Amino acid sequence: MTYDPDLRLLFLHVPKCGGTSMVAALRDQFPADQVFDTYHVEMDTIETENYRFITGHFGYRDVAQLPFKRVTVIRDPIDRFLSHMYYWKARAENGRPNGHFADAVVTRSLEELLDHMEEGNPVPPMDNLLTWTFAVSENLWARRTLQDQTPDQVLDIAKQNLLRFDVVGCLEDLPGFQADLERVLGLTVDFEVLNTTKSRPKQDALPDTTLHRLRQLLALDIALYEWVRGQGAQAEDA
Repeated sequence: MTYDPDLRLLFLHVPKCGGTSMVAALRDQFPADQVFDTYHVEMDTIETENYRFITGHFGYRDVAQLPFKRVTVIRDPIDRFLSHMYYWKARAENGRPNGHFADAVVTRSLEELLDHMEEGNPVPPMDNLLTWTFAVSENLWARRTLQDQTPDQVLDIAKQNLLRFDVVGCLEDLPGFQADLERVLGLTVDFEVLNTTKSRPKQDALPDTTLHRLRQLLALDIALYEWVRGQGAQAEDA
């Protein structure tokens, strides 16, 4: 596709899904004074008509009505969980402030955090973040708007909302994401990997019992991630 000089693009930045790298590359496609880059802000406070590129840690409900092309990237949910946990720990060790609920994470080992969450204690940034972000939003107040829905229904809402995105990439397949950006939006973008969490354990280094607990805890996100990967495979075969 030929690049549209009037393109207006929204990148929904899911934490610890490579978004820092994506934003750094995508924002270069637009004039600096037409870029709005934030973390958590109420969208109705932004004069969106003044911008051609908007990005931030939003939930789908925050951006559903914006007249922008929508792009996002997701990641293997267990890798995302580990990266988020150890990113917070690294920040705390360096004396840098963390977000709400971070104390529940940085003061515990991985096993202790799993215990804490399995006992029903909410840690929204760690609890099926992908599914809730695309169903409505990660925050507890927004989640309560879907309290009458079953987990499977919440998952279905997230899937339907993701179908409204123009490009959905996976961090594990950046070449595929780059190709889709060019094919769908006419954007030629090169990514440099930034903001990685080097101190975190790898999945294959975890005990089987721990992996099982993570898979149980993140069952919705794993189902959503596998569905997205399956959508990509179907597109390739089409």
